[in-house]
Amino acid sequence: MRRTSFVLLAGVAGALAVLVGSAAATPSGSVTLTLREHYDFSTIDWTATAPISASGTWQKGLLTFHGGRGNPNWAGMIKTTLTSPVGSFDMSFQGRGNGTTGEFSGTWDISRGTGAYAGIQGTGTWYEDDLAEPGIVVFPCVGQVHFD
Repeated sequence: MRRTSFVLLAGVAGALAVLVGSAAATPSGSVTLTLREHYDFSTIDWTATAPISASGTWQKGLLTFHGGRGNPNWAGMIKTTLTSPVGSFDMSFQGRGNGTTGEFSGTWDISRGTGAYAGIQGTGTWYEDDLAEPGIVVFPCVGQVHFD
């Protein structure tokens, strides 16, 4: 019985080593991240396709906007931190909104990763989709990531 337990534990340890090793050696490539928040601007969650292949929570940090009420157009920047069970990374959004059409879109970049995301860098585009789910705003983000 002890030998079976030892072999089982060794197998689990080996599998964990492979998982940890593969997270540190994540390949570069195209990615789609999806961030969701409620209409009251409280964040819900995020998901990402390979090569990140994760999900978790996100928080907003610095928000800077110019224009807004009474102006037909506005521009802004939002800094966020996305966290998963294996680490976190910062994601900044730059965007422009159109008060006439309601469109809000722009570019994003990723930096400063921790844990499995150490060395992550990325860029891409995003847009606001407030028709995808009732009461929820979805931000699809498409682009490229790589690990230094």
